[in-house]
Amino acid sequence: MLITNSDGTGERTLATTKGPNGFRDTGPAWSPDGKVIATGLANNDGSGSYHNIVEINVEDGSIKPIGSQKWSNVSRVAWLADGSGLITACSELGTLTNQVYQFSYPDGEGRKITNDFNVYFDLSVTADSASMVTVQEERVVNIWIAPDGTPGSLKQVTRGPNKYEGQSGLRWTPDGKIVYNLLSGISPDVWIMNGDGSNPRQLTQTRGANQVVSPDGRYIVFVRNQSIWRMDIDGGNPKQLTEKGNFPDISPDGRWVVYEIWNPGENGLWKVSIDGGEPVRLTDYSSGRAAVSPDGKSIAFSYREQENSPFKIAIIPFEGGQPTKSLEAPPVTTLSD
Repeated sequence: MLITNSDGTGERTLATTKGPNGFRDTGPAWSPDGKVIATGLANNDGSGSYHNIVEINVEDGSIKPIGSQKWSNVSRVAWLADGSGLITACSELGTLTNQVYQFSYPDGEGRKITNDFNVYFDLSVTADSASMVTVQEERVVNIWIAPDGTPGSLKQVTRGPNKYEGQSGLRWTPDGKIVYNLLSGISPDVWIMNGDGSNPRQLTQTRGANQVVSPDGRYIVFVRNQSIWRMDIDGGNPKQLTEKGNFPDISPDGRWVVYEIWNPGENGLWKVSIDGGEPVRLTDYSSGRAAVSPDGKSIAFSYREQENSPFKIAIIPFEGGQPTKSLEAPPVTTLSD
């Protein structure tokens, strides 16, 4: 965090973060008395990634949290005119819908101002704090299919406002059904439907995302609360496989689940038996978004050689280790099967 005079002179570093932590780039806010700056801070303390709201002392650069709640995301922060509180848009852990909150200062007690399916970004408060302006975003994410892989024959198979369908996971089953992720409230869940969009059924009731289907169609492996879970294809018999992890993939023989962890001291790819057990570490460097090769002998993934270096796509043996091949590539969201 840097501060400077209004004419651009006197720039100095006020506060610095280390490792996976970092100040949000959505906009810091000076307190009315000019003594502190409030902003969002991205954290990863070993229990998982989250954001919180912090204040930075302008005199000594010390950082102190405002309240104790952890968030999935924190947008721009704005102060009330009398300094008694702040307003920002943030989303609860495990959710994707930013809502507008008011927080008392300095204790950080929160009160929700909006409560709907829309997403709110950025905001500004009038000088007398009587009104605010914000950006309301209504997202529509639906699922389309291209019969025989022909883009010109695209067909929409789901419809609905204020829904995110397939955004956090979309997979075919061996018998032609579609397992997908749907967010229509504050948290996502795993659903299944026929290939033409008919007979949609909800499979999870308490969050689920980034799901994959086992090659034999018996299991669905998914993420819940930043840990890896397995359930039957009909949603029955949920079983937790790991304490941590995200973005799983399943080996072609259906025996292993490969996944990523982004925590200090544990960064890298891991694998665990699809029946559970002790996880096995595959890489000891920042790597993720894994995809197991069709023959089960290799794993492709996104990685960084150093903390701030660009992402590359790398390939390692299924047993793990250093990359045997790497490719320059833009940042990877998902590697195709």
